[in-house]
Amino acid sequence: MAGMTALQAAPDNRSLASRAMLMAVLWLGFWLLAAGLVIGLLAIPIAQLRFRDSVELSGVVAACAGITLAYSLRPRRAGADAADVVPTPLRRDEAPGLFAFIDGVAGRLAVKAPFEIHLVTTATAFIRAERSWTGRVRTLSIGIGMPLFAWLSEAELGAVIAHEFGHFVGGDTLLTPWVYRTRASIGAAVHALDDSVFFLDEPFRRYGHWFLRLSSAVSRAQEYSADALSARHFGPGAASAALEKIHLLEPMWFAYFHHDLVPALNCGARMPVFDGYRRFCAASPKRREVQEAIDRAADRAASPYDTHPSLEERLAALGGGSGGLLPPPVSCAGLLGGEERIEAMWYERIGAGDWPATAWDAFGDAMLRTRIQERFAGTDMAPDNLPLTRLPEIAQSLHEWWPRLKPDGPSFLSPEGQRQYVLNVLREWIIASLCHAGFALTTRPGASLVLERDGITAEPGELLAAACEGRLAVHDLARYAMP
Repeated sequence: MAGMTALQAAPDNRSLASRAMLMAVLWLGFWLLAAGLVIGLLAIPIAQLRFRDSVELSGVVAACAGITLAYSLRPRRAGADAADVVPTPLRRDEAPGLFAFIDGVAGRLAVKAPFEIHLVTTATAFIRAERSWTGRVRTLSIGIGMPLFAWLSEAELGAVIAHEFGHFVGGDTLLTPWVYRTRASIGAAVHALDDSVFFLDEPFRRYGHWFLRLSSAVSRAQEYSADALSARHFGPGAASAALEKIHLLEPMWFAYFHHDLVPALNCGARMPVFDGYRRFCAASPKRREVQEAIDRAADRAASPYDTHPSLEERLAALGGGSGGLLPPPVSCAGLLGGEERIEAMWYERIGAGDWPATAWDAFGDAMLRTRIQERFAGTDMAPDNLPLTRLPEIAQSLHEWWPRLKPDGPSFLSPEGQRQYVLNVLREWIIASLCHAGFALTTRPGASLVLERDGITAEPGELLAAACEGRLAVHDLARYAMP
């Protein structure tokens, strides 16, 4: 692999027809194997009834096994494609620069199909073909992640778009959805047979793993081919830099979006998205749950069933290697009129165009403080009714607080889930109590929430952890009381 360059042929140059034929044959073989085994098992008790006038124990076992197998392999409704959930597409009159740019990329690759562009909230890009029942392409839907505009140069973004167009040019947009659904169907069937008491899962597990390996090879070949096309038109350097940036951006952006931006949006605040992300990246140390989310996303082990080659393999095929560090940002946000314009278009599409604009430095005291205080106002946990000095006592009897704090309606939380729910409520109660005592609330993307008053600093998470571990006494809380 290391000796390859971007201008060489992809590792697998089979035609679309041969790829589709291989997947169809393997898919059909899996279900023929299943049908044959079910019929064979159910035939045993039928034969015993016909020729022996009674069903023996072996027939009962065979019937149970056949029924179990048929139920486990029943057809399942496919889940919704994540690419279907996208915002309203951009209009040419509001994004002329980006449309002209993508028109140029399409011209280089001789792509004639009309296209629409969607802003999406992941650090990635996708292409999907809308086709008529005859297979004619009506529209290409191109999704471009918002963070790509703040971190990629125009050449690097062009390489990303060329890669996606490469999937269309190579026919992958026709094959890939079918392969994906087939992988999901067979994978679900194999999973449903795990720990079968009749030991029927082994042939299907082996067949399913074989199918997943072969289909993964097809998908990986598609990625190499699209990478090669991208590098031919925008250079191996731009293609490699784009791959590396997206690979390193994705875990950080995912954690920022779900742990900082979405909670702020849930408060009805219109936050500066890109400024928050830069602050998030610079925060050190990061909150425990945030760092754990980043580590989980970044440390996922490679699998032979992965549909994409590893970053190292893709960079090697392009003639380079990974530096392991996020390359510096080179913004191409000007294609959409700048970062503020991108954010405005995105907020408009999620129905938040008229929300109050709030800076990250002001968000804590301007919005989060009010929301948290309102949650406890007039309840038994209002600071006047339940003073903060009760925290050590409460933390040592968390199980007694679940019946008092549980949400209305039935709950299916495990004992640990109930404990975490109580801890989250107590954390907000600590915040409400400190705000009641005159502390100012400060939130920083990626960092722990901090409350400050007259040079005294408090972190609710640390106070709660100390109380749960028995390291916090009532007298330790005196400094946080009303002045």
